Amino acid sequence: MKVSPEITILSVDDDADIRDLVGTILGDRGYRILTAASATEALGILADRPVDLILLDVMMPEVDGYMFCDAVQEADLAPLTPIIFMTALSEAGDRARAFSCGAVDYMVKPILREDLVEKVEHHLATASNWCDIDEHEPCESDDAAVDDYVRFRDQIARGFEADSSQRAAVVAMRPEEVYLVGRAVGITPDKMAESIARFLSLEYMSLIDVSTVALGTLPIAFCRNNLVVPVATPDALIFVFANPFNWEIVDIVQRHAPSELPVKIAVGDPDAIRALFRQGGLEARSVEEPAQEAETLSEQQSASDDSTVSAADMESRPIVFIANSLIASAVRERASDIHIEPKESVCHVRFRIDGDMRDMMTLKRQTAHMLVSRLKAIGGLDIAEHRRPQDGMVETTVAGKRIKMRLATTSGPYGESMVIRILDTSTTPSTLQELGMTADQAKRLYGYAERAHGMILVVGPTGSGKTTTLYSVLSSIDADRRSLMSVEDPVEYVIPRANQQQVNDKAGVTFENLLKSSVRQDPDVLYLGEIRDQFSARTGLDFASTGHLTVTTLHTSNATTAIFRLERLGIERGMMADAVLCIVAQRLLKRLCPLCCSVAPITEEERALLEPFTDEIPPEVAHPVGCPECREGYRGRVGVQEVLDFDRDVANWIRDGIPVSDIRRRVRARGSYLLTDSAIDKVRSGDLSVADVYERVLVEEEPAGDTAAAEPRPVSALFQQLDSEALIGQKCAGAPDAAATFPRPWGSTPTGASDEPGDGASDEMLIGAAEARHRLRVLIADDDPPTRDLLASVLSDADYDVSLAADGVSALARVHEQPFDLILSDVNMPGLDGLAMLDQLLREGITTPVIMLTGVADGESEASALRLGAVDFIRKPVRKDVLLLRVRRILEHR
Repeated sequence: MKVSPEITILSVDDDADIRDLVGTILGDRGYRILTAASATEALGILADRPVDLILLDVMMPEVDGYMFCDAVQEADLAPLTPIIFMTALSEAGDRARAFSCGAVDYMVKPILREDLVEKVEHHLATASNWCDIDEHEPCESDDAAVDDYVRFRDQIARGFEADSSQRAAVVAMRPEEVYLVGRAVGITPDKMAESIARFLSLEYMSLIDVSTVALGTLPIAFCRNNLVVPVATPDALIFVFANPFNWEIVDIVQRHAPSELPVKIAVGDPDAIRALFRQGGLEARSVEEPAQEAETLSEQQSASDDSTVSAADMESRPIVFIANSLIASAVRERASDIHIEPKESVCHVRFRIDGDMRDMMTLKRQTAHMLVSRLKAIGGLDIAEHRRPQDGMVETTVAGKRIKMRLATTSGPYGESMVIRILDTSTTPSTLQELGMTADQAKRLYGYAERAHGMILVVGPTGSGKTTTLYSVLSSIDADRRSLMSVEDPVEYVIPRANQQQVNDKAGVTFENLLKSSVRQDPDVLYLGEIRDQFSARTGLDFASTGHLTVTTLHTSNATTAIFRLERLGIERGMMADAVLCIVAQRLLKRLCPLCCSVAPITEEERALLEPFTDEIPPEVAHPVGCPECREGYRGRVGVQEVLDFDRDVANWIRDGIPVSDIRRRVRARGSYLLTDSAIDKVRSGDLSVADVYERVLVEEEPAGDTAAAEPRPVSALFQQLDSEALIGQKCAGAPDAAATFPRPWGSTPTGASDEPGDGASDEMLIGAAEARHRLRVLIADDDPPTRDLLASVLSDADYDVSLAADGVSALARVHEQPFDLILSDVNMPGLDGLAMLDQLLREGITTPVIMLTGVADGESEASALRLGAVDFIRKPVRKDVLLLRVRRILEHR
């Protein structure tokens, strides 16, 4: 390559050997080389003359490379001159600091001749491109872009119909003023940025992984002044703009973007982008404090000194910055959980907001590994342990809120994952009515809390707000007059005057030992965090039966199903009927945003969903829309509750052994206010949408019209049915008499029966042959279309009558329409997963055999499925011959 002798390169290094080596390599290529032994000397050279490229050592005495870059930027000595760091540091944090200081690249010593020449040639071209950017004449904005902005501005203005002054400010807002005016009218920058992204159908990046920043793509001064960051992904080069309505800047970037990869545009939080440029001098803040607090918070939690991640890694400014930003963003977004999930090539970070998971950012695996180690350290976990699950807790202050974080790690095929539960401990307990209960429900529950003995049981799925409800109940108890003790794992909220005890397995304080000790101390009220096994169930009920009040939770779907769950834990029905005061069941549903929800006449489809459950159909219902305040049409969650009083009727039904499904029918028939009533009332009030209520509540309930209080069938009647069905095909040739002792599914062929009657066939065989003309019906429930279609093809080829469902809700609807001989269900499905569907079938008394399918090696899911009555559990991918053999075996021996 022929090089112009006018190209000048400045080499800055306190090592004379490095300076000589660089001078020799590049001098041989025809470049003019200037050298400096210190940053101060280099600044003097730049003050006298311009250079085309700077090769800069990072670790130098007095003034290091980072300080040199800051001085160059502040003095405007070489704003468009590319700087390549030459350093012995190779950590991910060095890339972040390089970007914040304006470097285009960095090379790790020792440096090879070929690599040095290649980098220099590449970034001399970068310098030329930067000059073009600086001299670029901006284009005029086109009419379509202007129209887009006007429509966006009008959409924001519609949210301020009630405030004419704020509406006027928004209507007068210019494109460059969106964040300034937004702050003035109460729209935070992150919400404004996400609204812009949604309006323009662009990706929104609330956080940017500094290790993915594309160094050298744009001048650092240009990026800082215009709040734009280039991010490199395997598939594209993404330019993250704070304000894509700044058409001139967008045009400049698009015209000068490198052509090696497709170019995409995204929208970012301006505060998060500014933070990237401050990383060179960033000081650890919000999560730095808890690292010290964790040492005094709990002596039980201690981190091991042995670690595969160095202390320098965990304390490096970029990792501290990512940890701080992640937690601050989660608090700002009202997230209840942070999920850090490593995959094959990257790590996904997701937040759970209003019960739904949302993708927030993607990290490189090494960055994620250091982030998890950092969080483990502040949470008091062993950072050297990566295979064994661990739990920890830490308290900190974020944005003026005192929050508690529960950390849980587990090991997966691609590394260690972490879930962080965020609890805002600074808030005071809400009243039961604020949580969604009716005045009558709240009065009854507060009344039970004043009783001297008995059990209050709150049930619901994970994440349904059971603990919040119980803290509201416990806060109403007069702890000055009564002794209140708790056994929790862990303590989530502080109850004034209560003696709260926390499980600590590391110190030998197990749940069972703590419960035994608490009972011996004879408190008036015992709060048991959760009934988790037979011991805790029996201890809690025994304590409630001996002149004490027990308050606890249980994982189940509704109040009557809790009776079945307690039976499975070995509790006798008589004991339940005597000790339990009431069972409270609840769900948390997403509340429609009151600022933007639209109210419209109810459609025929919505009417059809509600009619089976109520005669009072509302004429109008609300629907989600989305605005800068809520983003997706929802703002927070609201509870849907039922309170089942264990009065004389319910207690007698339980003692008499009435099936759970029949008890629920009788409770509904006498007019009790159940989950369905609470949910539909909140549809009438505009808090919930019909679709959400149906998918989360109504689909699991029987229609209100089906209120016949069915008497339990005698055991003798079941045996009579068994005998009559066993007669069909019992005398088949070649089969012993016991071959047909099981009742057969609808339309099944008896074992050994011929498809064609004849040859002196008996009457029983004729009946079996007639039934055999009806193909066995199989329902497949799976949310993955390829898997669903493949299973359908295999079973259809084997002459089964196959029906399909994309989720648990659709599967239940199909089961209610027609009977099936077998159900194949995936475990993980949206809306209603396989385990919840199986639980619902059990509660409705539907005995169709169910085979569970899963692609995840999760022993807990298998155990849960088998406990709920699944007949088999198959892991994907499954062989065709194995699937058919298992299906035939189950149908033949049912």
